[in-house]
Amino acid sequence: MINSRLNAAHPNCNDGKYIFSFQSATDNSFQLMTLQLKVPNMACSACADTITKAVQTIDASATVQADTKTKIVLVETNAPETAIKNAIANAGYTIA
Repeated sequence: MINSRLNAAHPNCNDGKYIFSFQSATDNSFQLMTLQLKVPNMACSACADTITKAVQTIDASATVQADTKTKIVLVETNAPETAIKNAIANAGYTIA
C-alpha cells in the first residue's frame, strides 16, 4: 500500500492548508484464476454438488463446473489454489 499526503495552501481553509490522502492498492492476491483439477473419485452429480459446496465455503463467488465423465473440475476463484484443493480433499475427494 502506498500512502501519500500533500499539503498546500488553500484560501478556504482556516489554517491555510488542506491534505489530500490516497492509497494505491498493488496487492494481486485477489486475482481471479481458473483451476483445472482431476478428481478421480467424483462419480455422480451428488459428488459434483458436494465439491461445489466445499469450494464455495472458501469462496462464495466461485464458479464450479464438474464433469463426472472426464472427472475434471473447473474452478474460477479468487481464493488461493491450496485453499480450494484442501476444501475438496476435506470433503472426501482425491485430487490427482
